[in-house]
Amino acid sequence: MRVGLDIDGVLLNYEEHFLEYLNLPKHHPDRWDDPRFVNNFKLIEKDENFWLGIPRIFDPKYLYFIPEIYVTARPVSTEITRKSLISNGFPDRPIITVGHGGSKVEPLLGKVDIFVEDSFANYMELNKAGIRTILVTRSHNREEDVGHDRFKSLLDFQHKYGFNYENEIWLDIKNYENIYKVSNFGRIKSLSRRGKGTPNENIILSKRYQTSGYEMVTLCKNRIQKTYRLHRIVAEAFLGSQDSMEVNHIDGDILNNKIDNLEWVTPKENSEHAVKNKLYKGKNMKYSDELIKKIKLLKEEGVKQKDISQLYGISEGHLSYVLSGKYRDDVKI
Repeated sequence: MRVGLDIDGVLLNYEEHFLEYLNLPKHHPDRWDDPRFVNNFKLIEKDENFWLGIPRIFDPKYLYFIPEIYVTARPVSTEITRKSLISNGFPDRPIITVGHGGSKVEPLLGKVDIFVEDSFANYMELNKAGIRTILVTRSHNREEDVGHDRFKSLLDFQHKYGFNYENEIWLDIKNYENIYKVSNFGRIKSLSRRGKGTPNENIILSKRYQTSGYEMVTLCKNRIQKTYRLHRIVAEAFLGSQDSMEVNHIDGDILNNKIDNLEWVTPKENSEHAVKNKLYKGKNMKYSDELIKKIKLLKEEGVKQKDISQLYGISEGHLSYVLSGKYRDDVKI
């Protein structure tokens, strides 16, 4: 899949940097015609230091694909934009600059299969021109109704569109062959297949969490839905089925469902491992580094704590504990 990326608002944090750089009130703007932008834009339009200093929203070490192209409406030279991207760790790829207020349609026609954007106006224009475009949630577009074209972040987009991690292996799920696959990284994707309406794509399934903290997934076959613990699906696919055995998380992190962290053990061995490693519920429950980073990224992007809680099935109390740094303060984004 050829993916094109907008820069400011998808990769780099233009909004907050703009307000901070000009020492303007920092409550989030609701629209791009917010007077703070309109009245002050000329102050930074040709300011190289401003454009080179924009910090990233998204950490490039979590970018699982090489972008086909970047297209930006920045009013500065392509070389300044390139320096900005490279200094933030993003891949050096072709950049097209259309200038402030310019259209991105012509540069993208026939060059990408999907484009990731944060401007609602651009989203509408590009889709109208036949360029598949999705919208990453930012404060200025949060109220726009785009249905399933909205993603909370670039990370969310990657997970749902099934971009492979390095060294990721996919196997069939027993009794769900040709419908779903599970990976050695603990992910499940729905395979492309035709039914009523449009064909489904290779989409990574969303997970939810039991009150005990385990990740759960719901699979559907012949219109019958069943919910399973994710770690058992991974273990059965890669280690074979063991009906009388339980799955143990070797490092004690019940959200780390990579195959190298799972093993079959007896119920007694599983209990002994939990006691030995003091794996309790509640605030002592272990959260993976990846989940903590996702939570912090969403919070930084302005997603409400209530919405994050519902998304991951974690109580708001536990969420506050994680966000405060009291749970762990060594996981950075």
